[in-house]
Amino acid sequence: MMTCRLTGLVTLLLLLAAGPVLAAERSVTIGFGIVAGAAPVDCATPAAALGRPAVAAGLRDGRFYVHDLALIDAAGKAWPVMLDETLWQHDGVALIDAEDATGACREGTPETNTRVTGRVDDGAGAGPWRLAFTLGVPQRLNHTATDLAPPPLDLAAMGWGWQAGRKYVKLELVPEGGVARPDGGRAGTWFLHLGATGCTGNPVTGEIVSCDRPNRPGVVTAPFDPARARVVLDLAVLFAATDLARDQGGAVGCMSAPDDADCAAVFERLGLAGGVATAFRVVEK
Repeated sequence: MMTCRLTGLVTLLLLLAAGPVLAAERSVTIGFGIVAGAAPVDCATPAAALGRPAVAAGLRDGRFYVHDLALIDAAGKAWPVMLDETLWQHDGVALIDAEDATGACREGTPETNTRVTGRVDDGAGAGPWRLAFTLGVPQRLNHTATDLAPPPLDLAAMGWGWQAGRKYVKLELVPEGGVARPDGGRAGTWFLHLGATGCTGNPVTGEIVSCDRPNRPGVVTAPFDPARARVVLDLAVLFAATDLARDQGGAVGCMSAPDDADCAAVFERLGLAGGVATAFRVVEK
């Protein structure tokens, strides 16, 4: 009996010395992009027809942040994707960047990124999966100075004036003929800057920031195989009910103000009105 107890004790000590048993993981790469219907969107070629009424519009900027990615299996279980640490990914946040500083995007950066890389537990199976993610930057990382943050949170161009936050989505379009303003003037660019609003608290002095409207919608895609398909933000869907050639007042386009008439239709298609984020969909590579 003593021998059995000693053997069991030795086995336990050996297991403890070996450390925790880690679950097997696999690498996963998820492609992202920006399209207009069936056509890719880039800085050199204007989209043929966007909005209602349809107008040709060029891309001036096209970037957005995503976080809290997970693969959802056929049984409905979510398997978190642990993102790699890269120049495009930090602490679970990734930046998708479709502009390349050419054409109308000349004020941008030449580097682009259209994929997210990470690891997922082997228990997720072989797919296909639905992809779940949250658009934007999480609260714990959002309200920090860009000049002190690691990439990809260090871009001044993605900085947001509200309590040192970030623009979660930065889409800037140049409609053919410009944008008519209510005062009779014209603007050259229609802006979509999505970020948190109604914020209080100064992070510079150490105050905790809270926002009435975080504006971080959750997205769940249709089932797909990341090796064969990717997730795209479809501008044709996003702006299907928006007149890009005529601004309705306030900031030109939508700067996330809750009372801006140009935001309502866009917010609905991003899933901010309590519905489904129809602007994101799965397409074959």
